[in-house]
Amino acid sequence: MFDPPHLIKCIRNNLMKHTFKFRQCTAKWEDIINFYNKDKELLIRAAPKITDKHIQPNNFAKMKVKYATQILSHTVAASICMHVSVGSLSSSAMGTAECISKFDSLFDAVNVSTIQSSKALKCALTQTSPHLNFFEQAVSFIKSLKIVQGNEEVTSRIKCINGWLVTINAIRQIWDHLQQNHRFKFLLTRRLNTDPIENFFGTIRQQGGNSDNPTSIQFTHAFSKLFFILFLNSSRGNCDDDFDNLLAQFSKADSTVPALIPAPTSPQSDDINSTDYRDKEVGDNLLKDNLIAYVAGYLLRKCFHIHECPTCKSALVTNQLEDNRNLLCFFRFVLCNLLSMRE
Repeated sequence: MFDPPHLIKCIRNNLMKHTFKFRQCTAKWEDIINFYNKDKELLIRAAPKITDKHIQPNNFAKMKVKYATQILSHTVAASICMHVSVGSLSSSAMGTAECISKFDSLFDAVNVSTIQSSKALKCALTQTSPHLNFFEQAVSFIKSLKIVQGNEEVTSRIKCINGWLVTINAIRQIWDHLQQNHRFKFLLTRRLNTDPIENFFGTIRQQGGNSDNPTSIQFTHAFSKLFFILFLNSSRGNCDDDFDNLLAQFSKADSTVPALIPAPTSPQSDDINSTDYRDKEVGDNLLKDNLIAYVAGYLLRKCFHIHECPTCKSALVTNQLEDNRNLLCFFRFVLCNLLSMRE
């Protein structure tokens, strides 16, 4: 299998240079640039983490996984959908949003680090989790991708496309083997990435005066030292922390797998009031209203941890898109719970 963090960076790099086509949709880097240029002008931004380094990364920035995952994220996809809805971006940008959402879900599924999460695909892989069905649909989507440069199709030259297919197949086979032969109840797919082993050998090299080529005896001593101080990972370098812990710390843990968090029910209505989105002033006001509504809802949700008000709660969980102020919330909800890659 290939390393998923490297694969997601390759997708970002190729999207910067080529056009992705699937079904009747088109994904282009130009749509992301247009979204960023409009978003950074707003007082309250829909995607505040996106910076110039994400849009025009230098060679060093291209090595960082977070710049790729933050661009190919649920937040950016939902924000692009909102801009399209208010007429700020062309309707063709919906293809870019859909492509981003699919690769965001795929990376979530192959980079699971916790048993439970608010996103179903970021929960541990189990026999009843949506991962196995999702992988089948992901393979169909990836096989349908056509990558175009100008008027020439270059799909066969983009190695990361086949890399995703190989990796998905490998994870499915690993899970079948672990479950059937070793009775594993769940699998954290991030443990299959290279970050944990790179972090481990990075800490080994830091022992004994930054030794890049330790002897077997030096390696044994360094390993013993790290083992007994219960520290087997490092936050330095180009790898994310892998949250590794000694198995002994979990000896008294409950062996049962906690129930996965159920996905919330779908909205009862997605009706949108008629508005002339072609009016730039109206569109700008809608963007501001959506962002204010999203931030206000976030703050209100935080307040519920220490205070409950029936009136406020009713306003927060309403399913009606009144006055078109909840478009961003609606698209974030829909994309977050869209587990299948529909053809």
